[in-house]
Amino acid sequence: ADRAALRALGADHSLVALAMVSGRVLVIDNGGHTCKMGFAGDDKPSRIVPNLIAKSKAERKTFIGPQFDTCNDFSGLQFKLSMEKGYPTNWETLTDVWTKAFAAQVLDVNPADSQLMLTIPPLMPDAIATTLDEMIFEHFNFESCCMMTAATCAHYGDKATFESGDQQAPSATLVVDAGFSYTHVVPVFDNQQINFGVRRIDVGGKLLTNHLKQVISHRQWNVMEETHMINQVKEALCYVTEDIDADLRLATRKRGAQGSLLREYVMPDYINVLKGFARDPGVDADGGEDGEPSKGKRDARPANDEQVLSLGVERFAVPELLFNPSDIGMEQAGIAEAIVQSVKATIPDVHDALYSNVLLTGGSTLFPNFQSRLEAELRPLVPIDCALNVRMANDPIAAAWQGASKFAAGPLFKRSAVTRDEYMEHGSAYVRRACHN
Repeated sequence: ADRAALRALGADHSLVALAMVSGRVLVIDNGGHTCKMGFAGDDKPSRIVPNLIAKSKAERKTFIGPQFDTCNDFSGLQFKLSMEKGYPTNWETLTDVWTKAFAAQVLDVNPADSQLMLTIPPLMPDAIATTLDEMIFEHFNFESCCMMTAATCAHYGDKATFESGDQQAPSATLVVDAGFSYTHVVPVFDNQQINFGVRRIDVGGKLLTNHLKQVISHRQWNVMEETHMINQVKEALCYVTEDIDADLRLATRKRGAQGSLLREYVMPDYINVLKGFARDPGVDADGGEDGEPSKGKRDARPANDEQVLSLGVERFAVPELLFNPSDIGMEQAGIAEAIVQSVKATIPDVHDALYSNVLLTGGSTLFPNFQSRLEAELRPLVPIDCALNVRMANDPIAAAWQGASKFAAGPLFKRSAVTRDEYMEHGSAYVRRACHN
């Protein structure tokens, strides 16, 4: 009756949604590796939940989503991921992860009494989008939902940061999202993604970790089942080279020589060493929480008590795939070339604005020297009369979630959200039209 009265008064979609929905807004950045979850208006996500189901051989347990934090032995884990190639495909796993995260021990959320702000990958196929709508409205019964691409959310959050500091916010952003499953280059203008300018590179954190596993297994230890540990090795020791020829010469220097790039990683045995750590060759570490070695402290244990990985050229050869996928036979452009292709696909009027505001997000942008290397590669490719500004998001991993949180706390959310009743009446196609994809 209330809905009919509002329509009779000529109320638009936003007023109807505002009148019919009152639950708090849950914000989810549904990434390939983790789900960032929290509530509208918050500065940081309440929980970062692994978006997977892990089976531990050692503990003989299965860990779903947030339960993974209780795992004590990470050797030989078997993972079942919710996302494949950047898109949600394993619906049973995704449903189980969300169900555990909504429980009273974690977020304490009742979806039927809540609204949802969800990030999605760009250019998501209709079949996947339809199944996602069914999960949101028919399985979890959310009151309403608004979906935006992660890149658009990152742009919105970045723009809101400028405005909060009384600075003129850029009208356009070129978002480089180097995440777990892929790397996307997405031009955004006036809070709208320019679809024909989107470029995708099938290189992300997952591929880099798997490549490092193969290299180490071929040269040293068989670590093909140690995905979790090798991911930690990658994060601790890998970096982006700014001069590959110079680093190749340094990598050939003998152990202990001045300037040598060789580093060691002490692998955990989950008995004496519970957490792996990096160190300089021949130097022991105390295994502190930050994983940094204690300089100058010699190893008091016999060498055969340790399992040690030695990394030299692998430290920069693995992240190099982001800039040169052809190194492993992938016929795709690197990030710098993809950026230029993306900008050229847009209208000339926005080229200057996009080049002057290149925003880096995603966990794979956290490699040391990533920003400076990208800027150095871009400068010769960008027209000389265009200003070039490549900058890191304040929090590259949570940038999309923070932007979604700000959007969900503002008036545009009500205008863009689709209610459960509207979905049941009009179907999934209505969600696509109403939401900011």
